[in-house]
Amino acid sequence: MTNHNHGIQNFGPGQMHITGSAIGTGAQVHYSPPSTSAQATKRCDIGVLTVVAAEASAISALAAGSTDRHEARHDDRTFHEFTIGYPGGSARLVTLQQSDRGQQSTVAAYQAMRQRYRPRLVVIVGIAGGIHPDLGIGDVAVANQIIHYDSRREEPGDTRRRANVNKVPHWVQNAINDFFADHGEPARFSPPGSAGYIARPGPIGSGESVIRDASSAIRQYLHTVNDKTLAVETEGAALAQASYEDEQHLDGPKGWMVIRGISDHADPAKDDSRHELAARNAAQTLRELLPTLMKGLDETAGHQ
Repeated sequence: MTNHNHGIQNFGPGQMHITGSAIGTGAQVHYSPPSTSAQATKRCDIGVLTVVAAEASAISALAAGSTDRHEARHDDRTFHEFTIGYPGGSARLVTLQQSDRGQQSTVAAYQAMRQRYRPRLVVIVGIAGGIHPDLGIGDVAVANQIIHYDSRREEPGDTRRRANVNKVPHWVQNAINDFFADHGEPARFSPPGSAGYIARPGPIGSGESVIRDASSAIRQYLHTVNDKTLAVETEGAALAQASYEDEQHLDGPKGWMVIRGISDHADPAKDDSRHELAARNAAQTLRELLPTLMKGLDETAGHQ
């Protein structure tokens, strides 16, 4: 942008008043408007984090009918943006596949998503190991709390674990309650081409350990903390904590969720053969939840 100026105001030695101007007749000053966070970022309704390829593919399949789907590269990360319609409305989603498994990579992905798109809700959608008898392969756990099981004190001959429990935000809990009140608990779904699956709300254990032992001390501990613990995974605790620490920021996410399809039973039979089934059902559950979640988001915005 260019402004022209025909002089300046002089108020005495060393005192000049220059406003958007340059000195001298016909002089020019070039400037750019200051950037704002609104100009630097775009806002989306829901940011979705995935880890393994099967999870990313399952979320990508949700965008199949979107007319405004596109890919964006920011800071060496690939984001996928699209809109999903549902009865009575639509939701703008952005997805990002983490660079690696684990809590540290989740924090980095969360920050990248938050800085670029300022999602109103951040959701991890993917697979987990089931540790509750009520969930079979392909069924889905919808976390109402995350139990972080890694904190502990090591003493000679003794390990004392200290669970850190993060409950979902109040409005998210209400949305989960409304969803299962409408669909039954467990909720039953039969997507085209699927044998059907159930979804249940409950606690999910989260830590750095990949569990392949049916008698694992971690499994036993989680059931001691809460006998309704449904599954174990390796990213949710980081999302819960990052969102908690961000909740006072005006442009920060208003909530978080973890939706996990059961791909194994966290035992020696654990393998990758059911990843696609579990990830697909978890993604379908997110789609089913959209009307309830968007209603909750809009009501939360209305109360601020």
